[in-house]
Amino acid sequence: MNCKQVNSLLHEYLDGDLTGVKLHQLSHHLDTCSNCKENLMQLEKTEALTRSLPKSPVPDDLTDKIMDVIPMKSENRWMRWAKQYPAMAAAAVFVIIMMGSLFAMNEPESNLIVSGSGMEYVVIKDNQVIVPEGQTVNGDLVVENGEIIVEGTVNGKVTLIDSKINLLASAEKVAGGVTHIDQTLDWIWYKISGFFDIFKSE
Repeated sequence: MNCKQVNSLLHEYLDGDLTGVKLHQLSHHLDTCSNCKENLMQLEKTEALTRSLPKSPVPDDLTDKIMDVIPMKSENRWMRWAKQYPAMAAAAVFVIIMMGSLFAMNEPESNLIVSGSGMEYVVIKDNQVIVPEGQTVNGDLVVENGEIIVEGTVNGKVTLIDSKINLLASAEKVAGGVTHIDQTLDWIWYKISGFFDIFKSE
């Protein structure tokens, strides 16, 4: 054991925490090294002086004072901003969703997506959505990346996003009319209108 190792163990030695081989090695070193022995004596004097000092009473409110100066966990900046400006936060979320949808829309390999009410009355085959003759869909239909063939009747509007429609009889079979959305800006406007329709229905 060298002087550096001994000096790092002197406090444990004084506290009586050192045992076994380390205690034996340290004691042997102290018997042969005058510098380390002197360091030990200085530490012993310092500890004796410290113990002889009068103890100061601890104020009752010390814990409260310490807790008051410790900073509380700060709230997330985004959450604080969202609480302060809820309308802007909603708009930001909407823009993020729109951008995500826009990127998804521009994917070169888009699959057929059909939504709306009365789905049990339509037949989906490959990329075609068919309203069979004699069937009536009571509600709106939205078709993305496909073709809708209306042989029956749609009592609502049909929205086509990058899609086409085949009316086998007449356009009057779609009571609510047909909306074509093939351009990006049209699509964005359609999504914005749908977003605000949610609030109208509530």
